[in-house]
Order: sequence, then C-alpha cells, then structure tokens
Amino acid sequence: METAPVFADVSDTPMFRQRVVELQHGVDILKEGCGKLAKQAAKYCEELEGSAKVNEGFSRALVAFCSAGSDDQGELIGQNEFSKFSLVFSEIADLTRGLQGEMVETLVEPLKNEWMGQLCTDVCEEKKQLDKKTAAYDFAKLKYLGLRKVTKKEVVKRTEEELNKAKAEADEARYCMARKLTEVELRKYYEFLGMMAACMESQLQFFEKGYTVLKEMEPLIQTSKEMVNNRQQRMKANMAR
Repeated sequence: METAPVFADVSDTPMFRQRVVELQHGVDILKEGCGKLAKQAAKYCEELEGSAKVNEGFSRALVAFCSAGSDDQGELIGQNEFSKFSLVFSEIADLTRGLQGEMVETLVEPLKNEWMGQLCTDVCEEKKQLDKKTAAYDFAKLKYLGLRKVTKKEVVKRTEEELNKAKAEADEARYCMARKLTEVELRKYYEFLGMMAACMESQLQFFEKGYTVLKEMEPLIQTSKEMVNNRQQRMKANMAR
C-alpha cells in the first residue's frame, strides 16, 4: 500500500499552515504515546531482570539445599539431580537477561532516544523556527509595503533587501518544517511495526530456547521419577515387614 504525499504543496498558503498545525498535533500525541509505551516497556524489562534474579536465587538454593549436610545425606536427597536441575534455572536466567537486553535495544531505546528525544523534539524546534521566521517575514513585508513614495532610494533598497532576506529565511524554515514532518510521517509508517515484530521475535526465541533447555531435562526428570517410585516401593516393603 502506497502512502499519499504528506504535503501536496509547500508554498506559504493557509492550507500549508493548517496542514502543519494538524501534523504537529499528531506528533504531540505520538510523543505522548511513545512516552507511555517506553515507560511500560522499561517496567517490563525491570520485571525481566527481577525474574532472572529469582531464577538465579532458586538455582543457588537448590545447590545449597543438598550441600548443607554430609556427602551421604546429599547423595540420599539427590544431590546430582538437584545440581543438574539447578543449571536449568541458571540457564533460564541467562535467557531472560538476553530477552531483556533485546527488548531495551529494539524498543525502549528507540522510543526514548530516537522518537521522543530526537524526531518529536526536532519537530517542535522546527515549528518554533518557522513561527519566528514567518513572523519576521510578515513584519518585513508590512514595513516594505508601508514605505511612502517620498522615501529615499537607499532606504527603499535596504528595506527591500531585508524583505528578500526575511523571505528566504522563512522559505527555508518552511522547507525544513515540511521535511521533518514528512520524515516523521514516513518513518512511523514502518518503524513501530518493525520494533514490535523484533520484540515478538525475541519473545519467540526466548520461549523456544527455554523449551529446548527444559526438554533436554526430560530424561533426567523421568529417571528421577522412577528413582522416587522405586524408593517409595522399597520403603513400603520395609515398613510392611
């Protein structure tokens, strides 16, 4: 799907000025939305860090649980199996931190640095320059039109030069405004969707890798369950004597 031109004409017309007002209002709304999304994304990343720490803590606790007593007691409890299970939680913590880093890189930082900190801010600055240069041109135009027929030629010439300079600066400010607004409109057409697609791909890879890590534990899980079942059967047999 092709996008329509952002500006049909960049001449200094009421239509152009109205279009600038409309687009700038849209940029203000976009900046606010970027701020809210960045805040929640950052909060999500903080929770991922918290989840990684919890997994690491649980991994250490599993190892410590079997290491507290004698070697015989550790072996009885299942120290070897506990140690292998603990590695799973450690790996999941690493995967979680990897996901966190990718979320920051693909979503949080672009929203904060590129969109809020640069693009949306640039639009605001360009609008200030446009208003300033347009006002200066309007003033120079009124000054020139207000000259009388008896005005000295050198005054007329100087005023005309000031008018031409003010017009050139106003034109340049208008072109800069149009370019910046066009850049924002075109980039938002694909960048936000690109960010979210990258984030969702990171999520998919996180769960796929996590599943692989857990799936590799399946044989150990089954042998552990069989070991538990055998021990229970022996305990029941001993108690029945």
